[in-house]
Amino acid sequence: MIRAGLLALCLLLAGGAAAQEADEEDGPLPFLETRDGMRWSVSIERSTEERRSGVPPRTWSLKARYDAVLARTMDRGNVVTWTPVEVKVEGQPAPESSAVASGAPIFFRADGSLAPTRIENWDALRATLAKSAPNLGQATAEAAARFLLPDAALIALPQDMPVSADKPLELDDQVANPLGGPPIASRMRFEPATVSGDRVILRWTRSIDPSAGRALADALRNAAEKGGADAATKAKLAGLTVERRDECRFEMDARNGMTRLADCTITTGITSASEQGGRVERVRIVQTPRP
Repeated sequence: MIRAGLLALCLLLAGGAAAQEADEEDGPLPFLETRDGMRWSVSIERSTEERRSGVPPRTWSLKARYDAVLARTMDRGNVVTWTPVEVKVEGQPAPESSAVASGAPIFFRADGSLAPTRIENWDALRATLAKSAPNLGQATAEAAARFLLPDAALIALPQDMPVSADKPLELDDQVANPLGGPPIASRMRFEPATVSGDRVILRWTRSIDPSAGRALADALRNAAEKGGADAATKAKLAGLTVERRDECRFEMDARNGMTRLADCTITTGITSASEQGGRVERVRIVQTPRP
């Protein structure tokens, strides 16, 4: 049970925090234009397959459409409301997708790129998710935003990003720690942008830092030690390695800087002395302005 729980914990590596600031420069992508009362729709498609040695693959899929509205407030800054229009789920979603899969309204505070920083209705949403994500019961509204809104973070990622048509852009980044500790260091890269009509095409990759992956493996071994794992489980964790790679193709609106499409594959791999496991997620997100 401890062994399975530790491997499952590794598979919860979820979307990241904001990247370090980069020097601004003129480029093919304008900074995101926002206004109070701005309305748009967000369509999300996710399909996921998880594999572990000796266990049949687990798959699930999600299709959801939310209406989004931006409110600019004096005390809280940008507040985005996602109101569900349609949500269809097959299988048991991973915990980090439970908020969107629940079909509940979501109100979140956002930065200038509209990446979520805090879930404003966290108390109500936490009660809704008590069964599907019980381990989040003690999470703060800020931590919940980082873990439970990976789609909002992913679609906002290239917005306000100072990409270039001539050279790649590389930045340090972070992904959430499934053990609840400090975020895990990673490195992201935008390839030189290309322009096609009113679209700017961006190709992006992110991988966790190898040393950070080793640190996570050490943390899992320490958790096994403190949790009273038996000698066999400790031996199997001795060779544990954790890898993750994200790849996306973004289509950006060259007129206003909004991400119109994100087409992504997120691959997480887990290897120990006697087991292999991993997860492959395919994500497609579309944003469409509304009057």
